[in-house]
Amino acid sequence: MEFKVRRVIFAVLLILLIGLTVNWLDISAANPKDAILKYASRHWLKYDKEKVEIVEGDFTDANYGKQFTAKGIKDEFGQELIFFYLKNDSGKWKVTSAGTGP
Repeated sequence: MEFKVRRVIFAVLLILLIGLTVNWLDISAANPKDAILKYASRHWLKYDKEKVEIVEGDFTDANYGKQFTAKGIKDEFGQELIFFYLKNDSGKWKVTSAGTGP
């Protein structure tokens, strides 16, 4: 009996862990700003959510998608990451590239 309880607890914990991992790995979002902030969080970039400004650019790259500029996001060296490229797939935005120059 005790062995079955342990197996059930282990199975439940494993399912929860897998669910949390899949959710954490999903870097798409409903809008560009949330996608960029999610990207910044996943890559341990420095930013203050309230001070980040995102502006949609006029340029679209065939490979990387729509260009956005951001103010208030810095890399691990303190250099501001300005350019973000995002693609919109089925209503979800995803960062495809980020950097200091176009």
